[in-house]
Amino acid sequence: MDVVPKKKWQYPIAVERDYAKWLVAYVDKEMEIVESFLPEMADSVYRNSIRQDAIGDWLGNLVDKVGRAIKQKLSALPVINRTFKLTDRHVKEQLNGIEESLFGVRTRRPYDTHQLEMIKTIWTSQNLALIKSIDQQVLDGIRYALSQRIIRTVGHDQTVSDLADDIQRLGGATRKRAMLIAVDQVGKLHSQIAHYRQFNSGIERYIWVTRLDNRVRPRHKVRHGVSYRWDNPPPDGHPGWPIRCRCVAQPLYNLDSFKLTPRKGTFTENEKRGIMAVNINGIGEARIPVAKITQYVLHPENSKGKDVAFKSALGYDQNNAMKLIENVERNINSGVITERPQTKYGKPMQIALKLTGPNGKTANVITGWIMDAETKEVRLTSMYVKSPKQGGSTNGSKGV
Repeated sequence: MDVVPKKKWQYPIAVERDYAKWLVAYVDKEMEIVESFLPEMADSVYRNSIRQDAIGDWLGNLVDKVGRAIKQKLSALPVINRTFKLTDRHVKEQLNGIEESLFGVRTRRPYDTHQLEMIKTIWTSQNLALIKSIDQQVLDGIRYALSQRIIRTVGHDQTVSDLADDIQRLGGATRKRAMLIAVDQVGKLHSQIAHYRQFNSGIERYIWVTRLDNRVRPRHKVRHGVSYRWDNPPPDGHPGWPIRCRCVAQPLYNLDSFKLTPRKGTFTENEKRGIMAVNINGIGEARIPVAKITQYVLHPENSKGKDVAFKSALGYDQNNAMKLIENVERNINSGVITERPQTKYGKPMQIALKLTGPNGKTANVITGWIMDAETKEVRLTSMYVKSPKQGGSTNGSKGV
């Protein structure tokens, strides 16, 4: 049985704000360094706007001088390391808190620390490169501003005033970019460490959870409440990977794997309301409503005989329904897709699979899907075992 803890996984908003605050402060200090060169920049512009000789040489030398001063006085590495440490601590606290709430104890699993170090190394390198790009944006902005002031050829005092305005505008644009980097990079790091720690704790699936506000992008809004495998992400990646994504991965616990008894009232059963995502070649992301299998395909009263066919042909019933879904998920891209005529509800299609069940037998299984006419969402609508006359290994009723 798969269960969803009632204790929710939280996004590291405090870490994000801390990193954003530091990056903005970094830009502020950078602009202070630039402003300290304002008298020299104004003198050079005024002098060279009159002489008009060797403009490229003095301009390049002055910008390089500002760049050396920034590099000498500012260092990003300590804060990058601190942000990584805080994010990792947040993820560990989230995982420990959920497991203590669910089971009363923390699960103890060995971790590959080399993998965590690799995550840290790559993320650190990416952030150093991004901050270097901030520095370069400032230097390019200075170069452009100086060039424009030479062209306009105004008095010395006006040159000082104009350059001060240029620096102020440059600082504003750079601060906005710094904020974007902070939000994006903390989200990505949180996603990577959550993946690492959940997967290494034995958690193979998660529930996609959004912030449920108007900033959630449409593609992610429809994923809210859908479960994904950590080793099979959706096309644009796990929660947190897309730019400025604030979604999180709520762990989904398979009790057969953990062999622990959850405490009463601390979870909900995924079989009752869960939706599992699969990626189908040529179709894209598709959904399997778990209740479609447990309450219809394998239900003794609602299946119209399909449950008997699955039991005799493959050994599946309501008790191992999730195993049937996982079997379909593993084999979905080895099946043959047949499209049906468009209806007012959407585009129906069938995928024929050959599955081997827990009883060791193999049977032909037909899965029915529909691409919704409005949302374009693809979802499972039916599943049945083909009868011997149709090429299956046992009698079965056709799904609707």
